Formats: sequence, structure tokens, C-alpha cells
Amino acid sequence: MLTSSKISNIQFELLKLYANNISEVDLIEVKKLLASYFGKKLDAAFDKFYESNHLTPENLQNWAMEHNRITI
Repeated sequence: MLTSSKISNIQFELLKLYANNISEVDLIEVKKLLASYFGKKLDAAFDKFYESNHLTPENLQNWAMEHNRITI
């Protein structure tokens, strides 16, 4: 497995946070904040995709029922 010696900007910021040895309760709150932040970004990106492709609820329902697995 290849590993990189460089860390991302978010890893660096989280390392700084972890250096403060926060409580378990605070750690859970930080995890919730991160999940919420990235969830909102995902929702916004999907809304943009949905609108720019003129999708309908029926499109989504059809996609949910598709069977796209392949056998290798």
C-alpha cells in the first residue's frame, strides 16, 4: 500500500484540535458537526445536479429500482 508523507489541510486542523485532548462528549459533537457540514454540502450538490438535469421524482424512483450489478 502506498502512503503519503503529506497530510491534507483538514487533517492538519484536526491534529491541532486533538492536541488539546478534548473530552469524549466534545469529540462526539465535533464528529456531528463534520457529518452535518458534509451532509449539507452533499445535499446542495445533489440539488444542483437535480435541477440542472431537469430530473423528476419519477426519475429517482426509476433509478432506485434499477439493477446494475454485473458479474465478473
